[in-house]
Amino acid sequence: GDALNLSRAAAAMASRGGEDFASTRFDPVRFVKSIVSEHTTLAQLQSHRERVGAFAERNAKLLKANVYKNYTQNIETSKEISRLEAEMYELGHVMHEYNQNFQSLSDMLASGRVPGTETNDEHISLSAVQGLLRSHPLLDGTCLHSGKVAQLDNDSRTTIAQLHLFLLHAALVMAHYDTTRREAGSLQLVFIDALSDIRVEDVPNSPRLTNCFVIRRDVERYLVCTASASEKRLWLSLLRKCMDATEASESSAAVDDSEYSRTDVAWLLDAPEDIDVFMAQRAFDKAVELAQRARIELQLQTDPVWKKTEAALEAIVKRLTTAVSEELDRPGLRRQAVLTTTKLLIQLGEPEQASAKYLAQWSSSIQREFRRLKMERMVELYVLKFARIFFSTLKYTGREYSRIFESAHKSAYLIWMEREVEQFCRTFSRQVLQSSTTSVASAAESMSIIVQHAQAAKNDGLDFEFLFWRLLSPKLVDVIDEAGRVWIASTAHDLVDETWQPKEFAGQQPVKVFLEQMTKCEIEYPEQFLEGKKCKLFESTIGLCVRSHHYVTSCVRLYHATTKSSIMLWICKLFEVFMTRMAQAYDGREAFETNARFVLDVVVSSAVSRMEEHAGKKKAQLREMMKMLQDVWRDATIDDGVTHI
Repeated sequence: GDALNLSRAAAAMASRGGEDFASTRFDPVRFVKSIVSEHTTLAQLQSHRERVGAFAERNAKLLKANVYKNYTQNIETSKEISRLEAEMYELGHVMHEYNQNFQSLSDMLASGRVPGTETNDEHISLSAVQGLLRSHPLLDGTCLHSGKVAQLDNDSRTTIAQLHLFLLHAALVMAHYDTTRREAGSLQLVFIDALSDIRVEDVPNSPRLTNCFVIRRDVERYLVCTASASEKRLWLSLLRKCMDATEASESSAAVDDSEYSRTDVAWLLDAPEDIDVFMAQRAFDKAVELAQRARIELQLQTDPVWKKTEAALEAIVKRLTTAVSEELDRPGLRRQAVLTTTKLLIQLGEPEQASAKYLAQWSSSIQREFRRLKMERMVELYVLKFARIFFSTLKYTGREYSRIFESAHKSAYLIWMEREVEQFCRTFSRQVLQSSTTSVASAAESMSIIVQHAQAAKNDGLDFEFLFWRLLSPKLVDVIDEAGRVWIASTAHDLVDETWQPKEFAGQQPVKVFLEQMTKCEIEYPEQFLEGKKCKLFESTIGLCVRSHHYVTSCVRLYHATTKSSIMLWICKLFEVFMTRMAQAYDGREAFETNARFVLDVVVSSAVSRMEEHAGKKKAQLREMMKMLQDVWRDATIDDGVTHI
């Protein structure tokens, strides 16, 4: 529309001078000469100059508007392209997951067994076999079945070794238990061979042989014995089904895979370019598979002419490693995409880099989930969601990490876990413990939630409860101290106004209320302090018992070796304040000792006992506390009927 207006304006302007400004044949010099020849007055020339200037100014504005509009459209188009590209990446990962699921289903239908399940109690993985290269081309696929069998001598029929068999989709791995090593369950590789090169024969039961079958490999003959007849039938069934499936697969793929035949190595020349094409298509799994196959094939070539191809292959593999590594740096990857890409990086020979990036992905995932979490009105509900996100992620990550990486990289996971726990404690301290609205009861409930999750994590081999206490104890002590100061101040204020006389009840209902209060405070046998409708305890003592119960209940859940000194300090201060106020307000030896003994032997002793029992400790701390309080008791003396400190 702006271009049409510009053309119309140019035509209208030029119509007066007989020229079309929008025409490609417009000559500005000839146009000016025609104006000068026809109009000789200065006023007419200035009029033409103003019209040309106005046209030029309008033309500049329209041009600027068009440039801005095109620039905006270009930005929006770029954003749309980026969004579509990201969706294509995600679609590629989803398609890869679907292909893996389809392959697993095909394997299950072919073998009659769900991939990855075990029928025995020995969860031994292929990574435990010494001498077995993880990059071996026959290790492509899931372990369908594994188990322990005994190898018998072909002549004497006696047991000569304990073997462990691993059945894969198209291969069989045999390993024997190495008794020369100190590690329990250490395995040494006997052989790994394709199922097409192996024969299996059943051996009928006899008085000397039971539950046996023979595995033939070239000229070698292995007579093995299973623990039960059902195990033997399962092995023979799975082996024969996998052999049939392998034979059918090889016959159907003979034409399609002819370019990768081991007898024809011409495909190696195009391998670097094929890998480059797979990288452009973001088919990293196919690129890694081809790179590994080409590496193994080139190692078998002795002709120096292959050196150039090998150098080109290593260069493209280096680029492939960088591309796969950068793929792991992308934020927001799905779990399956993270696992798949990590395994590819390991296959490329970068387990350390794969470990670091795998753990970094889960660190980002934890932080994203924390940012999505909204602060609840109830602190305990927020902490519960907070802890569930953190501990579930740690549990999942630890389980998957053990499956993906070898035990040599376990230290990297432990360091990462400790760093994540520290970050969790910093966030928890900032949002919960340092909040001005958090009470000691809320802090105790929140800490109880974390401790429960930490104790549940021990079932998965994650024992870091001590780490939470060590990192959070400084802030917990601050919360305890602040609550203790408020507790002591309010108690001291209330004791001044309380009645320091034995309490008398007006009827049975007040007596019933008194007994219920003492029961809620976990005081045993409160009837011993009653004499009819009179009570041996002061109103101040009863009020102190009720108020102290709330503080002690919270402190019980916060009781730990790192916090007990602070808790005990405030309990000692409470007893000291109570003794001081009672000595100042009451003149009577018997009632003084009765109430002091109640606070010391019942209230304080019960509180410390509950803490020790909660922590699972012996009552050494209780004895130490009682000794400290006896010193305070000794400072209270009665002279001439006047109690003083």
